[in-house]
Amino acid sequence: MRSIRNIRAATAALFHPHLSRTAPRHPVITRVAIAGLALAIVFSLSRQGVSQAGLTPIRTAPPSILPQNVGIALATNRPVLLRFDAPMDRGSVEAATTVLPEVPVSFRWSADHRSVLLTARRHWLADERYVVLVGGQASRSDGSRLEAPLRFSFTTQTAPVVDSFRVRLANADADPARRPRALLRVPEGGPTKAEAAPPRTTAADVSAATQVTIGFSAAMDQSDVEHNLTVAPAIRGTVVWRGTTLVFAPTQRLRPNVRYTIGVAGAHDALGNPIGGDDTFSFTTRARAQVVKATPAVNAANVTSGRVELWFSQSMDARATGRAFRLIDLTSGATVPGSMRWAAEASQLRYQPAPLALGHRYEVRLGTGASDADGNPISLSYRFSTADPAVSVPSAAAVTPATGAVPAARPRPAPVPAPAASGSLLQYALNQINASRAAYGFAPVVLDPAVTAVASAHAWDQLRNGYFSHVSPNGMTYRDRLLAGGVRFSAAGENQCYYVGIGPTATLSWCHAQFMAEPFPGLFNHIANVLDGRFRRVGVGIATDGQRVIITWDYVN
Repeated sequence: MRSIRNIRAATAALFHPHLSRTAPRHPVITRVAIAGLALAIVFSLSRQGVSQAGLTPIRTAPPSILPQNVGIALATNRPVLLRFDAPMDRGSVEAATTVLPEVPVSFRWSADHRSVLLTARRHWLADERYVVLVGGQASRSDGSRLEAPLRFSFTTQTAPVVDSFRVRLANADADPARRPRALLRVPEGGPTKAEAAPPRTTAADVSAATQVTIGFSAAMDQSDVEHNLTVAPAIRGTVVWRGTTLVFAPTQRLRPNVRYTIGVAGAHDALGNPIGGDDTFSFTTRARAQVVKATPAVNAANVTSGRVELWFSQSMDARATGRAFRLIDLTSGATVPGSMRWAAEASQLRYQPAPLALGHRYEVRLGTGASDADGNPISLSYRFSTADPAVSVPSAAAVTPATGAVPAARPRPAPVPAPAASGSLLQYALNQINASRAAYGFAPVVLDPAVTAVASAHAWDQLRNGYFSHVSPNGMTYRDRLLAGGVRFSAAGENQCYYVGIGPTATLSWCHAQFMAEPFPGLFNHIANVLDGRFRRVGVGIATDGQRVIITWDYVN
């Protein structure tokens, strides 16, 4: 508004009376001044009108330097599509195209030359971002060039990876009752996609009877994977595919307490992409079972308890180990029968044998076939000995008379004199008996060959078959044996004794001394047989294996 008032004032000034009055005096100057002033005003008004009322011109946006995204997670064997805003000159475009990272490509144009499929001649790299640059020298079909270079970008699919690694029992589908518990500490679950957490690279405490499963995130070139599969230490095995999972089953046992490494480095998927991520894994097999405690202890002496117990460091194959267990009477050479049971998840064996003979040496043995629950073989052999022997309880005393009478009491005589020396063990035994009978006023007995044959056969049968009893394993009593040997009698009795480690002569002396130390008159004891006045014949059997001596005396009338 102010500028308008100024313009009006300037216009009015042109016709001011003062100017009218002076004009006649300087007519030429006045005309020039007025014309100049009018021109200035018109020019001023013209400039002011343009600056206020004119339209601002639109500027052209500069070309973008960011590439156009034309693909995400593109399969490495698939082409990428590039589009143009006009038909293009094929040769100039192909000559001006650059791919980064560099890879040889081929072009396949559409019919209208407005798009082209760009394909890697082999394949794109996995897990890669590519940029395609079409330079400004490329031209359109009409001959015009691009105003600026064109940029395109795309990403390729992720590389195949191992998305699960498991180690489990090869016989996991077997009878659960025979499988040990908690053999593995490898989780049953695991990632199933490449984006999940990477699998464990090390599994510990693995059973030696295992199979390994390796899961992949994509379909693999199976023959290529098998070619690149490595196991160290080397072990033979078979490979089975279940979809995208490889199952490696060893055909030989893994060594206990060994770390194994298994890898698939260099393997490719079905599209030819090399494997990415972790490609090497390891696991450690557990140590074989060991005996950590034994009862009786190793080399124990004077053992009185008959039960044998073995504690193992881990679960055992109870069936196989039970078959391989033996308790051997080393004195007789016989296997001691008994009953077995397992406790603490098959990690503790308890064996209750038949009564152990005193003064014997025994061996606990785990032979061929014994194994822990993983199948690792285990062997064991140790010895112990029982307490010093004692004289056996005699069989029923000699048959008493029909009247039921027992020998009359007699005063105990002076100490029995030593038997006469003899070059024969049987004669020495006979001398012992008759010396004692004479001291008590009884008639001597004679050594009967038939009775001796029966006594000797029974003594040797006990030594060879590992038992000590008046009753044979076939159930025959001493009376049955005498009758079977052709011995005729109406009264009979039998004494037995054994010792280990002192020889036959010393054993005869020790046993006879034990007999004669018993109370007399006695009933159903050894001295009653030695001093029975009815007996007229005796047979003596002596059996020895160099360590153990078993002696049998059979008395008949």
